[in-house]
Parts: sequence; structure tokens; C-alpha cells
Amino acid sequence: MKSESIRNIFALVLILFTVLGCGRYEEGPCISFRSVKNRLAGQYRIVFYEKNGQNVLPEWKENYDWKISFSNDPENDECNFHANGKYLIDTALYILDQHGRYEMPLGKMQISYFLNTPYSSNTSVVPVYGFYPFVQNQTIVVDIVRLTNDELWIAHESGNDVYEIHLKE
Repeated sequence: MKSESIRNIFALVLILFTVLGCGRYEEGPCISFRSVKNRLAGQYRIVFYEKNGQNVLPEWKENYDWKISFSNDPENDECNFHANGKYLIDTALYILDQHGRYEMPLGKMQISYFLNTPYSSNTSVVPVYGFYPFVQNQTIVVDIVRLTNDELWIAHESGNDVYEIHLKE
């Protein structure tokens, strides 16, 4: 009887260590009962932006400061990506309201997104815009570092440049 209890406790501890030790993302969470796409769905603002270890958040906020949204339509199996806000080029201010699509390759460890050609409130020709890795007409793949119900941390490498970006709902 006593050895059976010890064996059951040992089995329970082993299962807990296995579940808690197998977190999908480097920065957590260790366990979640919501799907990755459900945790990703929402509207985010960038709260931390580094390029090669240098803080570029003030430049982002001054010239862009977009809201970035992810949504899912399970009936059509569509994953939508939306960016809206401003972008300042020289002295011209443009308003961005742009849709795209996203996918989650590599077992939901990455997000691949594409921003379509933008709509702008300015009726002139819309110039190329963006603040890498949020740029137009390019498929960008970022690594998910942390994904909770209200936070998304991503990392991206391009050539010699390394980006770390934290988004919060």
C-alpha cells in the first residue's frame, strides 16, 4: 500500500516536471490551455524595440507607432494581419490602414507575415515606408520568443542586424 502511494506520487512528479519543462517559447509561458493562434489574436502596441542592442523605440514612436493586429477566421482558415497608424516621411504625414496575411510555420515557433501595398489618406503616390522588420511588400519571418494572453515578443535577424521587439495588448 505504502509503496503504491510512493510510486503514484513519483509518477505525478515526473509528469509535472515533463509538462512544465517543455515550454514552447524561450521566455514562456511554460504551459497554456489556449491555442497559439488564440493567444496571438488581438491588437498590440510596440513597447520595446531594439536593433543590434540599441533602443530604437523613440524613433519608432516618433515616425510610426502603428497598432498591429492578428485575427483568425476559423471558418475560412484565414489568418489576418493588420497594421494601422501613422508614418512620417520627411515632413509628410501618412495614415496607414493596411491588411495582410500571416502564417505560423515551423510548429508555431515563428510568424511569417506580408503587408500588402498600403492605403493612405494622402491622395498622392504613397512612398515606400516601413521600419524593418515592418515593411511593405516583403514576406518577413520572425521568431516567437514569448507569447502570453497579452504579450508577444519576437526576434528577427537580417544580415548582420538583430531585432528584438516586444508587443503588448
